[in-house]
Amino acid sequence: MCAARLTSASLLKASFSLLFMAMLMLPGIGSIWSLDLLPELAENRSLATSPAIANLKLHTTKDVADAVKSVENYLMDHFGFRRILIASSKLIRFYALDTSPSKSVLIGRDGWYYYAAEHNIEAYRGEQPFNRAALKKWAHFFKQVDALAQTHNISFFFLIAPDTPSIYAEYLPRLLGKRNSRNRLDQLLDYMGGKQLTAVKLVDVRSSLTGKKDSLRLYMKTDSHWNELGAFYATQTLVETIKQGSPVAHELAPLTLDDYSIVAGKQPGGDLATMMGLRNYISEENIHLEPLRGTFSYQGTPATKTSPETVVTESDAGNSLRVTMFHDSFAGAMLPFMSRAFLRVHYVFQRAISVPEIVDDGSQIVVAEIVERSLYSPPPKIAK
Repeated sequence: MCAARLTSASLLKASFSLLFMAMLMLPGIGSIWSLDLLPELAENRSLATSPAIANLKLHTTKDVADAVKSVENYLMDHFGFRRILIASSKLIRFYALDTSPSKSVLIGRDGWYYYAAEHNIEAYRGEQPFNRAALKKWAHFFKQVDALAQTHNISFFFLIAPDTPSIYAEYLPRLLGKRNSRNRLDQLLDYMGGKQLTAVKLVDVRSSLTGKKDSLRLYMKTDSHWNELGAFYATQTLVETIKQGSPVAHELAPLTLDDYSIVAGKQPGGDLATMMGLRNYISEENIHLEPLRGTFSYQGTPATKTSPETVVTESDAGNSLRVTMFHDSFAGAMLPFMSRAFLRVHYVFQRAISVPEIVDDGSQIVVAEIVERSLYSPPPKIAK
């Protein structure tokens, strides 16, 4: 009897030992035979590349430490079943625990997600309002831009793209209400309303977007940007403001949705889904505007967040207006509509206002676009 118990205990210990050894060996086996069958994870970084062993320098202690670190980084990024383990962890947190796998993403209601970094939520809630010194800095910036615009005989329009909560606050978590009724954008508009600016106009598109959001969705649910329809309405408001506010824009034709057909279709999740590592598991219906008339051509690659090259477009818009547009990633979806509205548009993916770019372009109109949360940063620089 005792012998039988001893044998059973020994078998159990041996089984646990073999299981433990198998678990230790699995990552190596998975790496050698490439058994991780899941697709590549959508990560906001580049994975470590395989170190060239033959080229490693091992002359000093630092060389050895650097070589060990490079090998370690590679193994950490490429061990067997890494994708399965990471994806499983994220999916469990997301579906089973109803929590975001990323601190930068807030889970809203009805399939909405919100960017939770860079003061995006604070901007909507009105937290950390401008103090008087900060408002004076922005006023000084606009006065400098106004003087620049008058010197070069151009009209300058400053467009502030609303963050998602400013348009779709109703899908935020119920307990996340506004702390102040007015936020930094409201403060800035009020403050600048009392200043005498000759050639600079601030463009607030919030009312235009909220007035049209009940028909079709204007922002993406899984991305921190507006969709093409939201970008169209923002551009439409901008074009109307330019026509009214620039002495050279009398020939500018208004944008009309009749020039486009609206096409809806499924697409993988946007940048918020990517931040959570769930782009391959979350999709959404997105809206695309297919042009029915009007063409444009461009030189270079259309600007994106990861491709900061400048782009120049020319069109058959029927006017002689040349525009320089300094912008961030929100302008990517505006490009097709801006490009069809003006004869020539030079897109510059940067926050700073570059005087040489404006002078070289010979532009009559300059547009600077920044996202609303950028008001928590200092004003753009003026590069002369």
